[in-house]
Amino acid sequence: MPDRKLVVLSLLTSRQEFQKQQEVEARAAASRAGLDVEVVYVENDPVRQIAQLEDYLKRAPGERPAAFVVEAVATVGFEKIARSAVAARVGWVIVSARAPYLETLRRDFPGALVSSASVDDLEIGRIQGRQLKALLPRGGQVLQVEGPSASAATVLRRRMTDQELKESRVVVAHAIAGDWTTEGAEWAVSSWLSENRDARFDAVCAQNDEMALGARTALRNHRPDWVGPFTGCDGLPEGGQRMVREGLLAATVVKPPTGGAGVQLVAAALRGEAVPPHVVLPPRSVPDLEALGARAPEAR
Repeated sequence: MPDRKLVVLSLLTSRQEFQKQQEVEARAAASRAGLDVEVVYVENDPVRQIAQLEDYLKRAPGERPAAFVVEAVATVGFEKIARSAVAARVGWVIVSARAPYLETLRRDFPGALVSSASVDDLEIGRIQGRQLKALLPRGGQVLQVEGPSASAATVLRRRMTDQELKESRVVVAHAIAGDWTTEGAEWAVSSWLSENRDARFDAVCAQNDEMALGARTALRNHRPDWVGPFTGCDGLPEGGQRMVREGLLAATVVKPPTGGAGVQLVAAALRGEAVPPHVVLPPRSVPDLEALGARAPEAR
């Protein structure tokens, strides 16, 4: 790889705590490796994300970054900019998702840095399904608050949640699209509740903790008598894990931030080390699944 020390970290939104933790982890990894990091937030806009990356590629060759570490807004539409980056000798690392075009890039550009680091979103969905079964042992209906429909994490988590619930009496009866933020989820759930006054559900499963909090606020305002558990994901120590301790959530899934892992892949490549095509970080349930049934009544 070129002898440059700048890494550009492209993240989804500045309005979400997990994304801020992505930045913290990436800066810490860069500091340990003697690299510089520029962080750009795209506010969930794929067009803006691609345009920002293109601007870096327009720089003179010696002023371009060594690599892009990208949490892509959408599952499609990024192969062209990825190919342009690698052709310009700028490494390409995807974090928090896996992209099918990476294998083609590695084949077309042998020796270039093309890699990814993610948490197993299929396992996250499976854990959320198991949490719901533990919380609703007699069965029930679930209101699911999901991420944007174009997000790979949204699709993969929902797929495995549905599969995990397939042979049970628990069903995802309603799904609402959010934007990973508390405010966005509160607005989306409030709007849905206003239009679906007779809808019934026994639990709320959100694909991240901030949306769970937004859904909780919406229900408090629109259905103050509703009682049921809320679950989330991300599980930051002072985010979802704290919410579980305080009884705001019945459960969360701890999703390790991948920003630091992405920067570590860049640092390894710059040192001339072999870089794996993909790194997977395992999620875990908080509380653990065995304890969840006993604790379920606490988070109502």
